Amino acid sequence: MYYSIFVLIGAADLANKLSVKDVLLKFSKVYKIVRGKKESLREIPSGVEKIDRLLGTNIFPKRLRS
Repeated sequence: MYYSIFVLIGAADLANKLSVKDVLLKFSKVYKIVRGKKESLREIPSGVEKIDRLLGTNIFPKRLRS
């Protein structure tokens, strides 16, 4: 996983601005709520959305973005 993130950072030409540790720390601030069979993401910080977009990972569904 580390190397995959490292490659994404390099491909996005963000190596001088982000490290793998930075990305993991930012993404760790996203919360997933599970209630029975229902799952939802809460509190997706705008910085995480920006990193997600810049890296092209598209992890978060657009309906959850602000």
